[in-house]
Amino acid sequence: MKRKFTGIFLCLLLMCTTVLAGCNLVSRDMTKYYNTEVARIESKENPNEYISINKRDLITAYNSYGYYYESYYGQSRAQALRTTIDLLVNRKLTISMAEELYGDLSEAEKTYLWTETVNALRENFNSYVDEVLGTSSSTGDETSEDQITFEGYSSNAHLEEQNGSIVVVKDSVPSKIIESFKYDTPRDFDNQEDKNKIYTDFVAFINGERSETYSEAFNDYYRALIRNEEGQNLSETRPEVFGREIERIYKVVYENYMISKYQEYYTSYEYTSNITAVVNVSEDDTTITSALGNTDYLTPGDIRKCIAALSTSEAELNKLLTYRENDSVQSVGNTIINGLTEICGSFAKGIEKIPEVFKMQGNIYPVTTENLVLCA
Repeated sequence: MKRKFTGIFLCLLLMCTTVLAGCNLVSRDMTKYYNTEVARIESKENPNEYISINKRDLITAYNSYGYYYESYYGQSRAQALRTTIDLLVNRKLTISMAEELYGDLSEAEKTYLWTETVNALRENFNSYVDEVLGTSSSTGDETSEDQITFEGYSSNAHLEEQNGSIVVVKDSVPSKIIESFKYDTPRDFDNQEDKNKIYTDFVAFINGERSETYSEAFNDYYRALIRNEEGQNLSETRPEVFGREIERIYKVVYENYMISKYQEYYTSYEYTSNITAVVNVSEDDTTITSALGNTDYLTPGDIRKCIAALSTSEAELNKLLTYRENDSVQSVGNTIINGLTEICGSFAKGIEKIPEVFKMQGNIYPVTTENLVLCA
């Protein structure tokens, strides 16, 4: 059962959280102060299950995007903070739903997030290099992808026999975000060796350049991190300071990625509400009844149409389901429905599995599961 949390779920507006460190909103930079809870999202099913937002989260979010509401939209400081909290709540809810929907990350996703963390650390460092040089040049290749392609219908589940029963197994949903991502060596941020490698490679890169500019930028970056953690009694060794910075960057990269994945999933359904279709399964058409013969199958024509209507690719799927090979009486859609009936053991159970087998936003229920004849 999906978890339900109190709070308003707005659209996915929170991709603006940046991995760049900002200046502090307040001067009291103490651990207890930072950890003070400012908002809590509680589960309706389990009161002990909740998502907490503390002042550290609020200050980071305000420095990233909340101050825009005060500087550019005429809000007071209190209003801007309230808006920031609302956005944080919806951000946390979105991430929670994405995690529940997708489950564990794939190897490719873990490697992608590790790589993006490395890139973000370098981008942060480049900003300090620019300050040392007195420039504002951007680094890296800038690419744009304007082409939009339609991939058509693809299922997100398949039938599988387990312990003598037919069950629907949900396939992992590949994210379009990393479709073009290629890698040779898998990485996992949760693996301590891989996590440490980010810092050691970063230091090796700076030392390898043998540049006074890079050394000065590295020291500036380090001092800025120390200032941001002032008063928290944290270790100030370079590996540990940058280790915490890398943890912070990874958290932002991970959260932005999960929001993007959920947005990708959410928009793929075109914001369709959850629809229930109660479908007629009686038919006196002689062509159909002769094709069915004396079988126990009910007439599936209207169900076939509902499958197409509730799918994410109605036009393409409708062409497939209504296709008849060599003018066959039975369409592909009818054959699929009859096949599910045999696999699942009954017409009702076969229909019950349809929303899971096809990419549908809704459910289909036959008006009856018994054969009947219409009489006038």
